[in-house]
Amino acid sequence: MSSITLTVQLDLQLGQELEAAARDAGQSTSDLVIRAIEEWLEDREDEREVLGILARNEPSSSSSDVRRRLGLEG
Repeated sequence: MSSITLTVQLDLQLGQELEAAARDAGQSTSDLVIRAIEEWLEDREDEREVLGILARNEPSSSSSDVRRRLGLEG
C-alpha cells in the first residue's frame, strides 16, 4: 500500500497523553493517530449523509411511534 508521511506538532500534554494511550493499548502512536483519523473521516461521511437526508425534508417517525406501530409497546 502506498503511503504519505505526515508530521504533526502536538503540545506537550497531548503528546504525553497519546504516548500513554499507545503504551496502554500496546500500539504505536502512529497506529492510534491513523485510527483516530480514520474514525474522524467516517464520522464526517456519516454527518454529510445525515445532512443530505435532512435537507430532503422527508416525513419521519419517532422511535416511539415506530415501536407502537410494530406492537412493541404495551
